[in-house]
Amino acid sequence: MKTKEILEPLAVLGIFTLFPTVLRSCTNVKEGHIGVVRNLAL
Repeated sequence: MKTKEILEPLAVLGIFTLFPTVLRSCTNVKEGHIGVVRNLAL
């Protein structure tokens, strides 16, 4: 069961690390305005 004890905190850490990236990649652009698309790989 040591594997689960190691992987569980790493999974939680990974989720919290990706959460801000997901929030930054989602946005609403008002009608009549132009939005800029950013690629997360750059």
